[in-house]
Amino acid sequence: MSGHAIPYRRLLDERSWSRFLKVDVLRALSYVKRVLRLVEVLRGGSTSLQTVKIAAGIIGRDTVGHSRDVREALERLLGITCVGCDELVRDVARGIPLERVATGVKLVFHDTPLLRELKLLEGILAEVIRRSTRVDEGYVEEVVCRDYVSLAGNPLELFRLFRGLVAALLRLLPLYSPVTFTVRSLRLAPRFAAAKLLGDPLPELLNRLGVDLVEFLPVEPGDYTLLTHRAGSFGDLISSAVDRAYAALREVGNARPKYLKVLDWGRAYVEFALAQLSSFAELLGVTQEVERVENLVREVGRAVRTTDRYTFLTARVTVGPGPKAYIGSRRASTELLFKGLAPYLVLNLAEVELLARRDSGPTSLNLSLYIKRAR
Repeated sequence: MSGHAIPYRRLLDERSWSRFLKVDVLRALSYVKRVLRLVEVLRGGSTSLQTVKIAAGIIGRDTVGHSRDVREALERLLGITCVGCDELVRDVARGIPLERVATGVKLVFHDTPLLRELKLLEGILAEVIRRSTRVDEGYVEEVVCRDYVSLAGNPLELFRLFRGLVAALLRLLPLYSPVTFTVRSLRLAPRFAAAKLLGDPLPELLNRLGVDLVEFLPVEPGDYTLLTHRAGSFGDLISSAVDRAYAALREVGNARPKYLKVLDWGRAYVEFALAQLSSFAELLGVTQEVERVENLVREVGRAVRTTDRYTFLTARVTVGPGPKAYIGSRRASTELLFKGLAPYLVLNLAEVELLARRDSGPTSLNLSLYIKRAR
């Protein structure tokens, strides 16, 4: 897939947001519903010959290898275990009619990490759609029936369904969607950065859509206060949907299904965003501050994970009272700290966790940061 999302050349227009909601979100919701409803249909008809054929992966007499691939995918991803299917598949391969041997098979259903993530994602996307447009539930049911018939004819069609699900979820990721890139950039952003990138106050279009920001961490001076999405707002829902899409894709990848290659899309985004870091630093006018904060974090931070492209570091940060700040034991200022972190924050390369907060005293933070590996 090509065409990475690089917004801020200009603010996305209303048509771009509308297309995202009516096409990308709707398609993702439809595929999520199709997968979840298919499991319900299989569970409800677990004794039918058609369902047994699907669960056993019966394609024809030459079915043994394909059957194993289908059964592994059903068990690891959808929690459907076919007890007695090894014998059934061998009998069918010897030419015994399926209806004569299907009675010895039992289907066992259990929850899986992927199903849990899809259920969470379904709720979030449904709420996004409810606030902005409407999904045709009848269409989803119609497609689920077609999926069932198609799978009964050829259980390998299961992998086509999963490929469609993966492709739909990818359209929600900030790596490919300028809309989610924009929304995620406001998940944790210094006030000055949000103003420079999008305007202060936020454009009317964003307000109309329901992008509503609140203070996450008041900082002196106020330009460096960290903003985030109001809980339950449109921006918060979209950002949560991205988290769940990443998690669902990760679970598909962990299952290692045959005929389907799923990359580590979290890592792919980090590598993409790090390549944009210098451009965003220049755009925000903070190139020198970024270099100084990078050096301080490298000096005092603890490396958690290292790849050939980047290092993931954590460091303790103290902010306040007033404009004072510390990175580890190294003295800084709130201006230096949040100017230096701004491109990392808006590119989702940094996370800040509140550890301890006092009204009149210092605030302790845990900083997590993806940083280019030192050469």
